[in-house]
Formats: sequence, structure tokens, C-alpha cells
Amino acid sequence: SETDEVVPVAHLAALPEAPAWVPGLLNLRGESIPVLDAAARFRRRARRLALSDLIVVCSWGERRVGLVIQEILDVQKEDYRNVHPPGDVAYGPYLLGVLETSGDPILLLSMDRLLDLSDIPEERD
Repeated sequence: SETDEVVPVAHLAALPEAPAWVPGLLNLRGESIPVLDAAARFRRRARRLALSDLIVVCSWGERRVGLVIQEILDVQKEDYRNVHPPGDVAYGPYLLGVLETSGDPILLLSMDRLLDLSDIPEERD
């Protein structure tokens, strides 16, 4: 996937019967973009969005999707040759790989796995 832009959290149109980790649709300049809350997906339950949250709009194949995040620490381009398989991580079903850097390793998430509806049962509040 490719990051298109980052926007402040905004009013989202609710999606009836959507999983708890899909807070709604973002109207971005006339385009309706489904928004996924990664933290809620990991915890398997909805969470209240904060005014300080951000939405990262990504192109994923032919689709665009928004990811709610709490903060951005850095933006950088990296060489895919530095990405390694995540190894045997029992609690890492969303991991695509690990980016080895001069600092701490960076965990990369798989959009396919994050958006898959069949892998993890949902809890609702």
C-alpha cells in the first residue's frame, strides 16, 4: 500500500453492521473512504476516537482506505531489501515483516490481514 495523505480525525458517517473496528466512512473532497481503527482491530473492540487522532489515507490496490492512528513519529522512505519476515510470532497475525533500521526495528502491518473479516471473531461493547 502507499500513503496518500494524513488528515485530522473528522466526523465519520456510521456504517450499519460494520465491524467494531470500522468507525465509518470519511468524506474526503467528495470521495467516500472506509476508515479502519487499527488499535480497535488489535484489541478486538471499539474505542472512542480522540480529537488528537489522525487518519492516514492509503491506496491499497484499486481501493483507498483510511487508518486511524494516534501519532506519527517519523515519515521516511525505506528500501524493501531491509524488510525481513516477522518470524514465528504467535500474536502477530497482522505483521507483514520487520524493517531493520539503525534504531529499533519497525513492525510493518499487512493491509490484507487488517481488512480480512474472516480471521478473528469480533467483540462488541
